[in-house]
Amino acid sequence: MFLVSLLATAATMPLAAQFGNVQGLAVNHDASVIYFTAPLRLRGSGHPSLFNTYRFDGSFRLIASSEPRSYAAFTSISDDGAVEASNFSRPCEGLAATVTSCSNPDRFRAVVKPRGGASMPASSHARVDRSGRFAVIGAPYLAATVAPDPRHELARVDLQTGVSTPLGGHAPGNSRHWITSDGSVLVQEPYAYRWTLVSLSGQRTAMGPSGSDPVLAYDGTYLLYLDGSGDLRMRLRDGSDRLFQQSASLPSIAADSRRILFIRAVQGVRQAFYTGPDQTTPRQITSEPEGISESAISGDGNWAVAATENGRLIKLNLRTGERTQLLDRNYRAVAYSFSRATSSFDPAVLTPGSVHRLEGLPGGGPSPLEIFVGSHRAPILSQTAQEILFQTPWEAEPAPASDVSIRWGDPLWESADLVTLCRACPSLVTAPIHEDFHGFVTQADRAQPGELIHFYATGLGPVSPPIATGEAPISGTPHTVAAGCTATTDAAEIVEVLFAGLAPPYVGYYVVTLRVPSATSGEFRLRLQCGGSEEQALGIVPVR
Repeated sequence: MFLVSLLATAATMPLAAQFGNVQGLAVNHDASVIYFTAPLRLRGSGHPSLFNTYRFDGSFRLIASSEPRSYAAFTSISDDGAVEASNFSRPCEGLAATVTSCSNPDRFRAVVKPRGGASMPASSHARVDRSGRFAVIGAPYLAATVAPDPRHELARVDLQTGVSTPLGGHAPGNSRHWITSDGSVLVQEPYAYRWTLVSLSGQRTAMGPSGSDPVLAYDGTYLLYLDGSGDLRMRLRDGSDRLFQQSASLPSIAADSRRILFIRAVQGVRQAFYTGPDQTTPRQITSEPEGISESAISGDGNWAVAATENGRLIKLNLRTGERTQLLDRNYRAVAYSFSRATSSFDPAVLTPGSVHRLEGLPGGGPSPLEIFVGSHRAPILSQTAQEILFQTPWEAEPAPASDVSIRWGDPLWESADLVTLCRACPSLVTAPIHEDFHGFVTQADRAQPGELIHFYATGLGPVSPPIATGEAPISGTPHTVAAGCTATTDAAEIVEVLFAGLAPPYVGYYVVTLRVPSATSGEFRLRLQCGGSEEQALGIVPVR
């Protein structure tokens, strides 16, 4: 019976589920048009990118799909919703998350879509003003230690005339708004931690030392930024500076520059707050148990849109208190891990026929939940509050880039990520087991020379005769690995393989039976290859 509980926890663990992260909110003048970015795709749309940008104007429409393993970060839009700037980024790869490596301009790209015109690619972050006349394009802020590069400079583009004007500065941060209604742009001065406001005529107004993530008021009279203590401060155009809200972040400013939305924790849970034209006593407008991750205010200041920590999207009328839920809580499939060997994010590897694990189910996970590998439904073998074991369908075709998707009962949405489908990628999921199955081979209970030992495994490849997806093998009807398995020691000594095939009565598991070389003592390192693959499974066998 020890094998039953053992195999329930021995599956390879390439996949995880998280609550969906809705972000990058953008709202037009009256909140009739809302943009957001989420790790979701419309069912059947076939976009396996991590994050896609959607437009909601009564129905959902895909606006921008990022490249695989990159993020559609957020969109900036005009008040009429007709002009948009979509921004994309890749994650920082490698162990050295330095300013230089993580601010590499090649990590970013952007696209500006003018009103009735052709799309304009940009080297990185892009913004549009509320009127839709001006766009700002360029690369993100880099530290003063980085050498000058034309890709780092911001430029203002008049979308009516097409005239582009260099602004002599870098992007000031990752916030939504750096541009006023008259085309003035906030920039970070090169080689200096200072902000400057550059007018349409080219006049430069010093805005003082820089902080984090500034948001510029549309009339240009002030900006809000985060200081080193985590407080939200207001910097006026004359250079004076005052505390705006303690322990607050992510401000969003209406077109009149007098109504402001921001996030602040209440008893440890982040909620959205609104302050009106007097900018004095803020009013809490959300009380979501899971908290608010981001919010945005409409141009007219009468509406707010808020994303919760579990992926819900809520629209609120700030005058009446009416609220509408646009997205229910959702989930994100995560099918990659960081590889220290390659300093990159590598996709998970699934093998048709084998069992795999989806873990990290938030809140116990949705029920019912469905898993698809490519277009094939994957049988769910077991589900607990923490994990799901599923079998990758035998019908799934091996490919270097396929996708795995999860569905949770929402008829519109699913979440997908890229995986590698490997014909045979063996993995030993247990320690060696003694011939009579009385227990594991350990340092205290070593194998005998010449003894048969068993490993349970996944990923050994197709079997003969074939077996249907979801069907358990039965004793007396062996399903052997079609292309066979070979085993050697690390000294290149051949290890006899007596059997390699499916392990009754378990779906998705194999058993490999080997004979310990008669001349071996101490221990030996096993190398197992199956299914014609060059991939190897490794194991250690202590021997008397």
